[in-house]
Amino acid sequence: MDKKRIIIIVGLVVLAVAAWMLVSRLNATKVDPVVVEQLQWKLVDQGVDADTKATTTRVFLTVAGVDVPVGGYRGTCELVGGTSTPLLANEVSGVICVRDFVGKEVGIFTEGGKLVLKEGDVAINATTSVMSRTNFVQREGL
Repeated sequence: MDKKRIIIIVGLVVLAVAAWMLVSRLNATKVDPVVVEQLQWKLVDQGVDADTKATTTRVFLTVAGVDVPVGGYRGTCELVGGTSTPLLANEVSGVICVRDFVGKEVGIFTEGGKLVLKEGDVAINATTSVMSRTNFVQREGL
């Protein structure tokens, strides 16, 4: 009877240690929500380009009050996360810029406990609903 009790106690201790290690690992891969709240997008309309006759928008990511230039994009831009364009899996914030039914999405994604800036392709239909968001590649880590 004592041998059974020792085996059960050892088993429970091993299980408790394994659970603690799993929870510690999962918590280490989370991004602090306070950091995410400090990320803001700034969209600056550049008007119509004289050469291409296309509207362009400069996109900046404001991190803790500092504007970081992301790039210039054809067309008009809007924030992702509204009712018409939800965030993708692991995306915490993003911007879609579209002209003539195609465009780009720049998004901030969580990967392994880090924030990563990615850019992908966007296609919309005639009713301006997003049809596809694909080919995301990492631009630079945050």
